[in-house]
Amino acid sequence: MDESLSPEPETLPPHQEAMIEACKAGQVAELQNLFHEHDVKHGDDPIPYWHAAQEDLEMLKLIYSYAPEIVRFAYDDHATTFLSLACEGGPQNAPVVDFLLDHGAMGKKGDDYFSYLYHLGVELVPAIQHDQPTEIIKKMVPKTSRLWLPINVAMGQKRADVLELLLNEEENRGTKPSSDGEQEQLLLRRAQESEDKKVMAVVERHLRNMEERTAKSAATARDVRSTRASTQSRRWWQFGARADSKLPSKTDAEGSSSATQTSTRKWWWPLSKVTHGPESADSYHQKKEPLGSASDEED
Repeated sequence: MDESLSPEPETLPPHQEAMIEACKAGQVAELQNLFHEHDVKHGDDPIPYWHAAQEDLEMLKLIYSYAPEIVRFAYDDHATTFLSLACEGGPQNAPVVDFLLDHGAMGKKGDDYFSYLYHLGVELVPAIQHDQPTEIIKKMVPKTSRLWLPINVAMGQKRADVLELLLNEEENRGTKPSSDGEQEQLLLRRAQESEDKKVMAVVERHLRNMEERTAKSAATARDVRSTRASTQSRRWWQFGARADSKLPSKTDAEGSSSATQTSTRKWWWPLSKVTHGPESADSYHQKKEPLGSASDEED
């Protein structure tokens, strides 16, 4: 552990110093004996948490049995936790990370104490950077509120497996495409910069799913408007509505058609169609002048 994260040294009782030394040396049995000798009870804080090794599962289990809060310990820099340091231990430290997650290390939604870390994903990011297994990442993704940073990190690390988990989570949360398509174009550019075919394929599949979902939503809205208009029509003659009742005007219908066309317009362009970097479909079609346009201008 980075010593700069530890608070200023303090004078501790001899028995606590002995506990710390046993912890650092990985002497689980010795630490257990010291706990018994000094009547350490459940709920006590027998040693400062920052002295506990993040790579020793048996030691962690022993300390947790007396002090469960160790799994939720956060350092004063507001960006480092016991879990984030365990994630930095790499895939060989996955059993420790798994234990921490299974015992509430990431807290839960609505937990104010963890809101800052929860929103920024400061525990998920090191898990991606240090190649934690997909099963570990899968447990962390739903508990991370903002996924844009982990998504960028996953593309930079060329971890298509993690990227797919993150983008699927965005779809499950009902994330909508940006109105101008800029976010989608940025995602495509980042995927292209990774030069990883699997990453590019995952991003394109995600954008295609979003496009289909948007089109389906627009079609549903159109059906609702059509049903409403049909109901109004029946009421006009069948139920003796007021004399000034009227059907939707041609202008209203044209506006509805225009809105539908706008909502289903393609706002991204596949990387396979791109030569000099991703651009919007509108820009692509504007470059393709209709045949005869030049001669029309000369006339």
